[in-house]
Amino acid sequence: MPFTLADISIPVSIFFGLYGIFLCCYVIYGFFNLVHLLEYGRVGAPLFAIVIGFVGGTVLLVAGSIIWLFHYDLTYTVPLGEMINSFKQYFSHKTAF
Repeated sequence: MPFTLADISIPVSIFFGLYGIFLCCYVIYGFFNLVHLLEYGRVGAPLFAIVIGFVGGTVLLVAGSIIWLFHYDLTYTVPLGEMINSFKQYFSHKTAF
């Protein structure tokens, strides 16, 4: 039996792992932003509001996305054959300008 690309299935957990790496990089980047804000910023109410807004927004976005993604089945696999066929159908119906 010959090997074809359509026989491969990719687990959804790989995509969630990549998203987790992205979130970790964002949190690390945000931490360095906070350090620089607190070290070089002018102490006062505007700096306090910026720090609280940034930390609150980051917590809401990260926690919200993690809670939202917990509802997905991580054992599900995406067959490449179906993806290739759907791309072929999508691009075959597109017309040139």
